[in-house]
Amino acid sequence: MNDDQINNPSHYAEGRLVQPIDAIEDWKLGFNLGNVVKYVSRAGRKGNCPVSDLKKAAWYLEREIKMHKKYEALVQHGSDLHDEVIRYYGETLDRYS
Repeated sequence: MNDDQINNPSHYAEGRLVQPIDAIEDWKLGFNLGNVVKYVSRAGRKGNCPVSDLKKAAWYLEREIKMHKKYEALVQHGSDLHDEVIRYYGETLDRYS
């Protein structure tokens, strides 16, 4: 496979039918969950040890969980906060409301 590090990097594309970026965009995952998919999909494929990429994936997943917990707590305080919360968190949480 031609290893084009910009458009088709081997650590994402080699041996795959779907590149992670295509799945992330199709599933509309947003920044944090998109990075989870990215780092899990390349774990052990860019360098020999998957631990660093798996830790990065866990870090982004934890951020996403914290964001949802904050969102849930704010929404529980009253529906009048819903619009303010959506403005603050943007489209990432809009798809869950």
